[in-house]
Amino acid sequence: MTATSALYTKIVYLSTTPPPKATLSKVEIQTLATSNDPSISFAKPANVRSEVWTNYSQVYYKTEGLDYIICLQCRVVLKWISENGIHYGGLSLHYIDAQLNLRVFTLACRAYDYTTQHSINIRLFVDKILEEFNLPLNDHVFIVTDNENKMKSAFKDDVKRIGCSAHYINKVLEHASKNDSINCDAVCQ
Repeated sequence: MTATSALYTKIVYLSTTPPPKATLSKVEIQTLATSNDPSISFAKPANVRSEVWTNYSQVYYKTEGLDYIICLQCRVVLKWISENGIHYGGLSLHYIDAQLNLRVFTLACRAYDYTTQHSINIRLFVDKILEEFNLPLNDHVFIVTDNENKMKSAFKDDVKRIGCSAHYINKVLEHASKNDSINCDAVCQ
């Protein structure tokens, strides 16, 4: 691995909340949400701290929380919680070859079997997978993560962490759509 190599990791976490009793499909939920059906409501989950939740809320059918969230700006319904309660983490390797072509390899998508999502456990999870491929993190490797504090903390030592550009772009667009002096109607369409 050279200094131009970049290691990209995106950890995806799913909740261990048991699945709800409602049996609506995603399409049915989307239809109800789009038509502003009174049986559908939205609320922020109590235990979220991420700024990402500014644009999302959990979907409720009648008074029951569902395994779906909705983007409050575009009204798209997304799956949120795993039906079996298992958390997953994925790692991919991105690098530029000798012909200057970007190469991408999925290294792993594995069950996240640590008891918490604290930064030390995230780092242990990633290090364990990288060790299997003989790919240690060091000062010549770049790692790209989201901009959560736990990710910043997990990858503050022995590696060059870079915040995900997609998250930065999302923040710019979010700011533009909330600022009245910026006309972003074309962007929102």
